[in-house]
Amino acid sequence: MKFGSAFFGWLTTIGVIVLLVALVSAVVAGIGIDTNVSTQDLRGVGIGVAIALLVILFIAYFTGGYVAGRMARFNGVRQGLAVWLWAVVIAVILTIVGFIAGEQSNITSQVNLPAIPISSDDLTAGGLIGLAIVLVTTLIAAMLGGLAGMRFHRRVDKAGFDISDAEKDAEEEETRRAEATDVRSGSGRHEHPHGHDHGAGSRTEAPRTDEQVPRQQGLEGPRTGEQVPRQQGLDGPRTGEQVPRQQG
Repeated sequence: MKFGSAFFGWLTTIGVIVLLVALVSAVVAGIGIDTNVSTQDLRGVGIGVAIALLVILFIAYFTGGYVAGRMARFNGVRQGLAVWLWAVVIAVILTIVGFIAGEQSNITSQVNLPAIPISSDDLTAGGLIGLAIVLVTTLIAAMLGGLAGMRFHRRVDKAGFDISDAEKDAEEEETRRAEATDVRSGSGRHEHPHGHDHGAGSRTEAPRTDEQVPRQQGLEGPRTGEQVPRQQGLDGPRTGEQVPRQQG
């Protein structure tokens, strides 16, 4: 439970109450109310005002709980309860301060309040019932607002997880495509039995035109103008050469 977030939720509640009360007052002033009303009509007006007040309080505390739940992100119900506790504590403090100030200045004796055609017992019982209804209504509204504010973050987190999963799937698909491309490009090469690769980079280049290649002994004939020594007994006499006769 974060009381800082709950405090700002309570401030939001007070602001919404002021705005809605001003709006309802403007509407009532525009419509107009007959001041000559009977006791029966007065009861009907009181019921209507009580219902309007409950609706205003419900909307205001729901909004305050929603703000607290959004700010705290977790434990929305507890944040709504904290907003309600802020309201109760501040209301009690203001009541005590007002009571002390009224006793010291004796304001009640100086103010002539109009007589209400309702007995004090009925007024006390009705006030207690109305107070209980207001407390329960505001508590439920604040908790529901806090829960709604928390669910907002749940939807945002879920959307973020879905995006992360989609990006991960896209990266895996791209990796598989790259591996498949490498396999297809490598299938065109074959390996030599001795381990040499007959790829494009392993081909033997032919000698250039101006490059002299050494001759291997016994593999190529004599070049033009080169005298090759005769081997004894392997070739015939040259022209003009006398061959000795053998005896017998």
